Amino acid sequence: QLAEAKLRPKVEPGCTAHCGRMEDDGGWHDRLKPPVPFETVQYKIYVPAADVDASSGEAAEAAASALQRCNDVAASICAGHIWHREPFALRLVPSQAPSTASPPPDIIFHGQTHFGDNIDDEWLVVHLLLRITEEIPGVVASVLDSDGEFLLVEAADALPGWVNPATATNRVFLCRGGLHLLPPPTSPAELGVLPVGTPPTPIAVSLVRGQFPTAATPAVNKAVLARVGAFPRQLETCVHWARCNLPAALGAALAVDQSLVAPAVAAFYERDPIDMKACSGMGRFKVDTRQPVSVRFTRCLYAMLAQQRFESARVFGPAPRRGSPDHRAHDIGAKLALGFEILASRGGAQGVGAAPAAPPAPTASAPAKSASTDDAGAEQGSGGSNVESAATPTTDKPEGQQETAPPAAGTPPDNAAAQCAGPRWERFLRQLRASHYFRGNIDGSQEFRSLLASAQRYFVASVLPGEAAAGVGG
Repeated sequence: QLAEAKLRPKVEPGCTAHCGRMEDDGGWHDRLKPPVPFETVQYKIYVPAADVDASSGEAAEAAASALQRCNDVAASICAGHIWHREPFALRLVPSQAPSTASPPPDIIFHGQTHFGDNIDDEWLVVHLLLRITEEIPGVVASVLDSDGEFLLVEAADALPGWVNPATATNRVFLCRGGLHLLPPPTSPAELGVLPVGTPPTPIAVSLVRGQFPTAATPAVNKAVLARVGAFPRQLETCVHWARCNLPAALGAALAVDQSLVAPAVAAFYERDPIDMKACSGMGRFKVDTRQPVSVRFTRCLYAMLAQQRFESARVFGPAPRRGSPDHRAHDIGAKLALGFEILASRGGAQGVGAAPAAPPAPTASAPAKSASTDDAGAEQGSGGSNVESAATPTTDKPEGQQETAPPAAGTPPDNAAAQCAGPRWERFLRQLRASHYFRGNIDGSQEFRSLLASAQRYFVASVLPGEAAAGVGG
C-alpha cells in the first residue's frame, strides 16, 4: 500500500490532480493540463516518419498508411468485441507548423476511450498498444488515466527508487511490446545523453526508440504484463449469451450490429422518471412482435441488467413465474427493449436499427464453451442449467403471445414485396448473412422463414426510411 501510494499524486483539499504528459511541444511540458476524465484512458502513438517530405502529399499518404497499420493490428485482436462505452479509436494529431527537421517529426495519433464500469476495456487498450508497438517497428506509445501513470501502480513494489509522480512525467512509454522507463542522468557521462528534469516528448520518444537501454526491469514488466497476459483469450471468456424476448426490429438490428447492446444497457441503467414516462407505451418498438433472440453481452453489461430490480411495465404483459425458464428471458428482454426505447426517445437512437455502412467482423454464431451462458446458476431454486446457443435457437413464443405461422419463404410481410428487392435489400441481406443472423438454418426452413420475415419487417420499417432521409440511393 505504501508503494502504491508513492505513485499516486497527492491532492490537497480543494485542488485537482493533473496528469501532464500528452503534449508534444517540449515548451508545454511544465504547463498543467486538465485531468484525464474519470473512468477514461488516453493514449498516444508515435510513428517514425523517416524520409517523408512534410511539404508534399507524402505526409498525408504516410499518415494514412500508418493509421491503417495500427488499426489492422487492433482489429485482428478485438474485432467483434463489445466495448462498454467507447471503442479504441485513433485520430491524427495535426502538425503545429511545417518542419524541416531531420529526421522529420513523428506521425502522432491520439485516442481516448471511456471504459465506464468495465475496467477490462482499459487493460484491453493497453494490450492493443503493446501489440502495436511490438508488430510495427519503431512505434512508441504512451497511456494515462485519471490516476496518471497507472501502469506504474501495478509494478509499484519493483520500481527503481527514482520513480515518483514528480519524476515520471514523460519518462514512461511502451515500445517493442514492453514497458520502458527513461531514467534521469546518474553520472556526468550521461548528462549529454539523458535529459534533466521533465524531458520534451520528442527527445524522450527518440531515446526510447533508439539504442539507449530504457527497457524496464523484468520484475516491472512482469507485473504490468500480468494484467494483460490473459488477452486476447479473455475476450472470449467475458462473453455472456442470453435468451431475450425482444421486438422483431431489435432482434434484426442486433443481428447486424451486436455492439448496439452497450448503449441500450447504459440507457436503461441510467434511466430516470422522465425516461420511464416517455417509454411507458413502447411506441417505437412494438411489444406484440416479440420473439426469442440469443443476445451477446459482455459479463459486465449482462450483470448491469440482471442486478437491476425492476417491475416490467404493463405493456410487456404479466411476467412468467419467477424461477421458470421463461422468466429471465422476459425480464432481460424487457429491460433491454426499454433501453432501446429510451435511446430513441432521447433522440440519440436515430441509427438504432439502421444497417451500418460496413458490417462488423463475423463472430462465432454460438458462444464458446468458455463463455458464460444465460441461466446457469442465475436463479436460485431453478434446477439444472439452461444453456443458450445462437446455433440452436428456440422458437418458443413468450408466455401470453399467440403462435402464428411464419410467412412463406421470400414473401415479405405486410404486402411489401416490392420494397424488399433491389440493391439496398441485397446489401442488407448480405450483412445479415455475414453476421450469422440466420444461425446456420437452411434456406426455406421454418426457422429461416421466421427470421427472414423479421428482417423484412425491420427493413421496410427502419432501413428504407433511414436511407431515404439520408439521401442514400439504390
